[in-house]
Amino acid sequence: MRVNVPVTLFLSLALLLAGCGSASPGAEVTLGIYSGLPDPSWSLTGSQARTLAGMLDRLEPVEGQLPEGGLGYRGFAVELAGSDMGEAVRADAGLVEVTRLGGTRLYQDPERSVERWLLETGRDSLTPEIVQEIEHSLQEPAP
Repeated sequence: MRVNVPVTLFLSLALLLAGCGSASPGAEVTLGIYSGLPDPSWSLTGSQARTLAGMLDRLEPVEGQLPEGGLGYRGFAVELAGSDMGEAVRADAGLVEVTRLGGTRLYQDPERSVERWLLETGRDSLTPEIVQEIEHSLQEPAP
């Protein structure tokens, strides 16, 4: 029998074990956009990481997989700081992949709310041109 435990429980536990308070880094976000150059990244606070976990809990599971590679915008990757349990989130094309404790689950996000929220958290770390490019990409409907 499989028990569906909310994403918040796993992410909260990882944040607690990593010692992440509301002012300390809770996760590292990377925007997949460049080819051949390092992609931009920034930190989420513990509070922001918990907000993300709450957003993930509201998404519906779906079958499938995230799109692979390509040029230009390739979504966001989030890794919990200090976690050795493998918690990670990838968001792209209206889908969100959550990896925790060695298992991976895919969720649909037709409004692309996770991608939009992650872009907002990194606005100060990105050039206006990159923000505009990603905003344009996010206007396209999820496939």
